Amino acid sequence: NQTQEMCQQRDWLLKELHNHAKFRVIPSHGNMFLLNLHDTLIAEQVYEALKRNRIWVKNVSNSHPLLRGCLRISVGTPTENLILLESLKKIIGF
Repeated sequence: NQTQEMCQQRDWLLKELHNHAKFRVIPSHGNMFLLNLHDTLIAEQVYEALKRNRIWVKNVSNSHPLLRGCLRISVGTPTENLILLESLKKIIGF
């Protein structure tokens, strides 16, 4: 079912994006998670680079002080998630 597939995709993405020095993943039980890039400027640069690649995430860096440097990423289809992951690897270099 759709909920199971979303949970499997979320878990796969979180595993693939395990924490690195350049960012920290903040998981959730929903269809999204936060990618904390530790810096508002870097978050904006990553956001813009993803947008240029037609990958839509939400920059929540200016929403609340606790979210500074964070992008909110929604779990997509397997193909969308793979494209996201490959794009993040190129942009962030992990």
